[in-house]
Amino acid sequence: MIVNRLSKISVSDKRLFQYNSDVMNECFGGNYNHYFNDAIKEVYGANVWFPKERVKGHDGEWQPGSKEVNWKNYVSDDGKKVYMYLNPGETVKDSVKERPEKPKTATPCHVFMKSDKFDGYYKYVGTFLNDINASTGDVRISRLVKDEIDLSIWFNNENAGYYDVDGNPAFDRMYLGGNFKSHKKIISSFDYLSHEEKFDNRVKMFKNDYALPRIVRLGEDSFKADFITELTEIIKFIYGRELKVKDLYPSNKSFQEIGMEYYKLLTSEDYNNDIKSSILGSQIAGMIKGVYDSYFFIYGMEDEDIDTCLKRIGYEDKVSEDRIEKCCLLYFWKQCMCELDAWTIPAYIEFVKSLA
Repeated sequence: MIVNRLSKISVSDKRLFQYNSDVMNECFGGNYNHYFNDAIKEVYGANVWFPKERVKGHDGEWQPGSKEVNWKNYVSDDGKKVYMYLNPGETVKDSVKERPEKPKTATPCHVFMKSDKFDGYYKYVGTFLNDINASTGDVRISRLVKDEIDLSIWFNNENAGYYDVDGNPAFDRMYLGGNFKSHKKIISSFDYLSHEEKFDNRVKMFKNDYALPRIVRLGEDSFKADFITELTEIIKFIYGRELKVKDLYPSNKSFQEIGMEYYKLLTSEDYNNDIKSSILGSQIAGMIKGVYDSYFFIYGMEDEDIDTCLKRIGYEDKVSEDRIEKCCLLYFWKQCMCELDAWTIPAYIEFVKSLA
């Protein structure tokens, strides 16, 4: 079988592939004689994913991308995200609906989408990485990290010799925009542990005094006079923001409504939507989450500080996005920087602020 192997491929290319086997043969050194049913194939340093994009039927309704499972797939209009989702009430195996985690689901995917937009053919739409923080069990979001692939390692029929400027295998890390070569030099010298100590003792005492089982047993007077008062103090300690009791206990809401809101914030898995839609406001809701788990620290930051951090990592064009999207971008950047895996979120933010 004679195969026309490609040395590179880009999103801007018009190249279409009739079968997934053609993709593997022409791009990744495959030797397939027939198409296959696998949605994903492993290649050096990444996966190759063959999703089917959702399409509208003649009745105007969105149709699933696959007849075999309930997952639907589509690329955002700007080509920067791939969504994989389930409609409410649809079910798959419980293990499939587990929230994505690193590193199991943090492998870059070269995405060749099959869509009616491409006359039913496959087309390279970019290399994407699962955004773990923005995804839930029912909605998976992957972000574009590269818009082209250097296929030379497969073109030359050699699985070696392809390295980035720092001598690392090119597909082992998918960095985003920004001066990463400079950033990586100061990572090793940054004392991230010193930025974690301040959150240890006092926050632990507060969480021990007001763990969720105790909060739900508080009466209205104790909830407002004791818990909310202490919460304003711990928020000031962590974020430097002075809040009033009415900020955390709105006078136009009942005790039952407020209690349910706190319970939802502290237990829900869909925290991005819950923070965004909170009756307390997204920043205050983020502060409450950040008190109980430092992972959520970013959601409670001031808008100005979030924008400053985005600019420091080369995301100047993202400051006009909504607040939750900007928070997710900060989490995603850390996800891509594997050297920061052991760092807490507050330490990571201090590091970003230190970048020139």
